Amino acid sequence: MRTFILLIMFLSFISSEAFATRAHVQGGFLLKGDLRSYYKVQNNYKSALDNGDGNIRSGANNREDQNVRSRLQLEVIGFGGPLNIPGRGETRQWLSYARLKFDANDPDSYNNKTDDLDNELAIENAWVRYAPLSWIGIKAGRMSMAPTANATLTYEFLSDLDDDFVLYSAGSVLNKDGYEIDVWLGEGIKVGVAELQGMSRGGRIATNGASSTRAKTRVVYTKIEKPHFAFQLARQYVRSSRTYEDESRRYLYHHIAQNWAAQLRTFPKFQPWVGQQTFWGDKTYQPFAAASVNAAIAATGLSPSASCMLNEHGRGEYDVRSIGFVSKLGNGGLAVERTKYDSPGYCKDNAISPNVELDIHSHAEAWYKPFKNIKVFAFYNTSIHKQDTKLRNDIKAYQKDLAILNSLPAQMQPAVAPVKGAIESYVAALDAQRYTDSTSRGIGVVLNF
Repeated sequence: MRTFILLIMFLSFISSEAFATRAHVQGGFLLKGDLRSYYKVQNNYKSALDNGDGNIRSGANNREDQNVRSRLQLEVIGFGGPLNIPGRGETRQWLSYARLKFDANDPDSYNNKTDDLDNELAIENAWVRYAPLSWIGIKAGRMSMAPTANATLTYEFLSDLDDDFVLYSAGSVLNKDGYEIDVWLGEGIKVGVAELQGMSRGGRIATNGASSTRAKTRVVYTKIEKPHFAFQLARQYVRSSRTYEDESRRYLYHHIAQNWAAQLRTFPKFQPWVGQQTFWGDKTYQPFAAASVNAAIAATGLSPSASCMLNEHGRGEYDVRSIGFVSKLGNGGLAVERTKYDSPGYCKDNAISPNVELDIHSHAEAWYKPFKNIKVFAFYNTSIHKQDTKLRNDIKAYQKDLAILNSLPAQMQPAVAPVKGAIESYVAALDAQRYTDSTSRGIGVVLNF
């Protein structure tokens, strides 16, 4: 690891020299990055994201022992061609960008469905942009749509590598392949449209939806950044599909995700912001094992407190509201945010079952820069969830049914085993939607190079 970091720092040095000496000619490149490391104390917690074949987290039940987190990001920027505006290097006609992420001890590796720590090397972005004129650009490749992430406008908290408190930018479209066209309407005013393969992680959770190969997202956005004010608005039009027996794919399910954020920047010592994210539209699935559980209930004659999820509404909706501020004091500062999640409760129309117990996420982070390229920080993050009574009553009802089946004579157990298996599967699926609270606090450092 030490050798790797030294190599990166050496390459950074020579690339900066190359950039400095070649910026006046037709092309060049720049290599830069950052290494983030922090020590935290966090209690274990339960989240629906830990469960299922498409799990996003695998180590939440071991957070108490996951004290140290570190990640290296490396950015390679290439450029060429003439300047659209003389004297302004950012107006090069050709620009490329690639970002590599090295997660040294990822507790939630997507490739590792156990609770073991793992190393992960990922290419998050890799795109090329062509600007035939100073005010328009065409981009193609693997990209992240910054306007869909409110945090890119307000403040990106350093202490949440595992997305345990990520509600303030839950619907971000990150690391997707496609194209984007952007237009500059004036200094600091940008609009654009993009067509990407896949959907946001928030969309996948809300719909139990398609993989990146089975969904398409169109993004339209505007972003305004002025010295005293910043604003962004983005809307995602998402289509997801099913593959049929004849290998055809039909995009039958549609939803919309929208986010906006606004921030006052008049006074460095206090820069407040507000933001909102909304979702409405189709889900993409028949929930859990509804058909098999219905059959199991019919076969046994059991009459439980029938779960509404057996006939779940085909559409969903939610609303997420954030408020916070950044205070910059000399070489230091403070950032605080609070995000509230609202959606219909379990068994109500348009409910989103994996999210019914979501409530509040919050961050508080203080930092100090002893040197230009070094930032030390301390943080305190919280995740608070609500208990949905109907959800938990359903779980208890099915557990009671299992108890009845288990009490039957031994000679009947082979006959009821398939029924028990179906109900057990459904109980597990329902139980996965229960959440518990979590807090995280610690200190860390970021080294930019």
